Amino acid sequence: MMQKALTHAPSLPHPFYSGNAATSRKSQIDALDAAIRGALSAGVFLQNLKPSDRTRLARVGKKNEPFADRSIVLAKQAPGLLTRQYTQESIEGVKGSREALLALSSLLALLKRSVDDTALLFSAELYTTALSIYETAKRLGPGSGHEELVNQLRELKRRRSKKVTAPAPAPAPAQTTGAPTQG
Repeated sequence: MMQKALTHAPSLPHPFYSGNAATSRKSQIDALDAAIRGALSAGVFLQNLKPSDRTRLARVGKKNEPFADRSIVLAKQAPGLLTRQYTQESIEGVKGSREALLALSSLLALLKRSVDDTALLFSAELYTTALSIYETAKRLGPGSGHEELVNQLRELKRRRSKKVTAPAPAPAPAQTTGAPTQG
């Protein structure tokens, strides 16, 4: 069974080309961009690790959270175990910062997924619009002055359709009766 190529994409909440909606969307995107850039510049304490450091620190830190948590409990019970460079307040500050950053990371992942999904919707909306333009140009037929462009679009669409169409599934393996074979 072959998968049908996408001929109509799900529509965005507002018509894509309506002037006010398009302008509003663009200003919303610009505002989001400014907010993200502002957050990045405000987060001067955020670090960009080298891949090797990221791997090493993930092995040390994330993998050993239970050990670290138990050690902190022990330090609360016996404050004399803390060296001068570590205080109960500094430990709680680091722990709170880590928890806040993990929550922020989840929000950023959700934001990234929403941005990616919305970009996909815009791409699909552009394709749906392009199909409409192509179909209208085809209906105008020869003599409209668009034959060369329509032929180019037809070729591009044909190539794209071949890439989107999934190959037929492989035939199922022959079934056995389950009888033991004699050897």
